[in-house]
Amino acid sequence: MLDVNYNQNEPYILMADDDEDDSLFMIAAFKAVGLMGATRRVNNGIELIVALKEIIHASSRLPALIILDLNMPQKSGKDVLKIIKSDQRLREIPIIIYSTSGARSDIMESYRLGCNGYIIKPNSYAEIERIAEKIKAFFIDATREPGSEFAKQFTLDL
Repeated sequence: MLDVNYNQNEPYILMADDDEDDSLFMIAAFKAVGLMGATRRVNNGIELIVALKEIIHASSRLPALIILDLNMPQKSGKDVLKIIKSDQRLREIPIIIYSTSGARSDIMESYRLGCNGYIIKPNSYAEIERIAEKIKAFFIDATREPGSEFAKQFTLDL
């Protein structure tokens, strides 16, 4: 497991993606929008499941959000999504699918399995940064401060 800017006392994002470049661009975008100390990265679905088991076993803070690539070797994002959503201890964690696939069948299946959002990986860093800002506002800032202005400012108009 690769910890990148991970601070266990803050809400954090757990990201599973077998494409290191995609992960590092997203992590850089999170830094650019002010999410310092908020990302923990794993390389695939199996590592994600192992990490979640370790977190539960250690009674550590669960991630505020999981970003999950759909097409990974060994265990696909759909398989991992099924596992997480079937576990009572984990099912409340919001999950965003972050994939190169724009296939309607992948999108619909992901929502049917319980994802909270589906983002097609963009082609430019500026777009990644815009997505990171929306994710920060919608999933991280809202969990940091109870009573924040969530209803007024948070829309996911990607």
